[in-house]
Amino acid sequence: MSVVGLFAICLIVDIGLAIGRLDQTLSNVTPQTLLHTSDSYMQHPYDGDINLSDHETLFIEDREYNLTTKIIAEDYATIVVKNARLTLSPSNSDGINFVLKGRSRLFVINSTINFTRLPFGDCQIILQDEAEANFTEAALAGWGYVVGRDASAVYVEKSNIGSGVATLHSPGVVSYGSSRLKVEDAKVDGVYVWENSTASIDRSDVGTVRTAWAESGRTAVNITDSTVNTVETFVVFEQPAGTAIIRITNSTVEYAVYIHLNSTAWIENSSVAMVDATGNATVWLIESSVGQVSLEGNARVLLGWYLPLFGLVGVPYQLIPIIQAASIMAIVIGLAAVSYAIWRRRREQIQR
Repeated sequence: MSVVGLFAICLIVDIGLAIGRLDQTLSNVTPQTLLHTSDSYMQHPYDGDINLSDHETLFIEDREYNLTTKIIAEDYATIVVKNARLTLSPSNSDGINFVLKGRSRLFVINSTINFTRLPFGDCQIILQDEAEANFTEAALAGWGYVVGRDASAVYVEKSNIGSGVATLHSPGVVSYGSSRLKVEDAKVDGVYVWENSTASIDRSDVGTVRTAWAESGRTAVNITDSTVNTVETFVVFEQPAGTAIIRITNSTVEYAVYIHLNSTAWIENSSVAMVDATGNATVWLIESSVGQVSLEGNARVLLGWYLPLFGLVGVPYQLIPIIQAASIMAIVIGLAAVSYAIWRRRREQIQR
């Protein structure tokens, strides 16, 4: 009995120490939650911006909010929008409600953000200086953009951005300055990739994908298992254009792929309604189908196949009619030669 009692006392002491250590750990890692929420500022729209810094966290959740002020997060601060309906109604002329910088983060989870159409410009959520935005099971409606700059990142998963109508300047996500865009299992009206940035689109439905703006050095876009209305490299006349590398795999381009100047498109196991290439652009159609091809300048469209002994083999699209005619002629000549050989052999047998 004494041994059992001693064991019980030791166990109680150990549990007490463990609880103490757990309390201390939780106090160290629990983020600071600001007492202010966005609708507390709605009553005083001229109080100024909401500023977060030094790992502070702002929760906007479980209610409807109309945000007229600007929230600025920096220095590893975090904004969490969860189970909420948020209307962005910026009162300033720049149309910006959120600014994240200094590796700050924005999480939008199971929420709706409505961009208010402004008479002086578009609504914007701005990320810069390696900031990050994550949209999960979210809906962003209205005319607005999520813009990443300076090596920032935007992740869109199981979400909808826009109204589903593809136009020249459809709402969506934008990247500048070596930033990253990643779209998975989502519907997005517009994906815009500028200035050495990259974009990955997987299992998604996208209206317009545009890249290689005039000041771009090099951009990369990867589209996999998706449906896209239009893919294009954008050209500003009389300015040097950048180079884009576009890869489209197991996907459908419903309208067109426009490739200009020095850009390259690799289209594999996909269906494209039209390819329009100009300048020195190169388009590879590898085991893919195309409805119409238009070429200008030195642009090339190559039809490619993977052959067991030779690897990837490409044939210029312009030669396809000639190759087809030559193939038909070769088949006709071959059949004629075989028929003649059979006829001659039978004739010889009859003469014997």
